[in-house]
Amino acid sequence: MLSMSAQRSEIVAAARTSVNQLVQGTETLLSGYQAFLQPAGNGELQIKPLLNELPELITRFRVLKQTIRKSY
Repeated sequence: MLSMSAQRSEIVAAARTSVNQLVQGTETLLSGYQAFLQPAGNGELQIKPLLNELPELITRFRVLKQTIRKSY
């Protein structure tokens, strides 16, 4: 149980670090995904739906990130 652990502050700090790395990795992934899709989306009909859903993904991630930050 975490509340009884003598190392709880270290465990919590490690968990925060992992979550921050996950958030940064997701930001990088979404940025790269957008950069990958945009040149192809100019002429490819198959890419258009992916480009169209990208703002929703970014918005959902932004909300999730805010929720994570509030929990600290």
